[in-house]
Amino acid sequence: MDPWVTIPSGALAAYRYREEIRSIWGKTLEKLAGKKSNIVFTGMPGVGKTVLLDHLTGRGFDPNYLPPGRSVNAERGKVNRRGNKMAITVIPGQLSQPRLEHLAQAFNAKQPVDGVVHVVCNGFAAQRDPFQVEYLRENGIDTLEKYRIHHRQRELEDFAAVSSAIRVAAQKHRKAPWLLVAADKLDLYGSEAERLAARRYYGSDGGDFFELVNTLRHHVGTDNMTYDLLPACAWIEDFEWAGEKVSPTLGNQERQGLILYLANAIYERCRQ
Repeated sequence: MDPWVTIPSGALAAYRYREEIRSIWGKTLEKLAGKKSNIVFTGMPGVGKTVLLDHLTGRGFDPNYLPPGRSVNAERGKVNRRGNKMAITVIPGQLSQPRLEHLAQAFNAKQPVDGVVHVVCNGFAAQRDPFQVEYLRENGIDTLEKYRIHHRQRELEDFAAVSSAIRVAAQKHRKAPWLLVAADKLDLYGSEAERLAARRYYGSDGGDFFELVNTLRHHVGTDNMTYDLLPACAWIEDFEWAGEKVSPTLGNQERQGLILYLANAIYERCRQ
């Protein structure tokens, strides 16, 4: 099945789906055969890193769940099952010195990073900082198209910083992590044509983002780093900028199906 064309659909109720997701994380840990696994979530501000992780671990399906606010510190957590441990770090997205320090700490730690889930959103980055909103408006970002172009460019800058950290870590540990890019907010990609255009941009030769991935893999060795791209949808809501609004085209069943699909993909990488 091609999840970019045929959107996976979950038929379980939310509470049952949460348990299904948690079961997958449990299987992931069991496949690690007692060793520690270190997974890092990266991506620029507003792409939905923490919300996506909350749903991958099942917490996001709690009835009273609300998306968290803007984060400036690295968020760390552990998932435990039968003595196995998975350390999960969410790196804050702000392009700032603290973020670079968190990247360095995560990738240069004694325990090497096993996998990176890098979250992008095709330009639909949420903007929570009122000063940044005013800055964008004053600098001519006055249409939704300009907004998305601006944030896709910021995604490239953000991934360049992540790539640099991965390269340093790969040289230090003689090991490159697997890389999975999750294209979040698929509910806002209004048509199959737009979804396939995003897949080309992030995952095919000629796509600006994919060219950065190819450069990274060239430096660490293409045989040493696997790369995959999957669609994702952690939260369904309207997106609005400068009076233009995009409404979701997916429902909760498709959202749940995409989360389960992504959780299974992470599981498959951890069991290899």
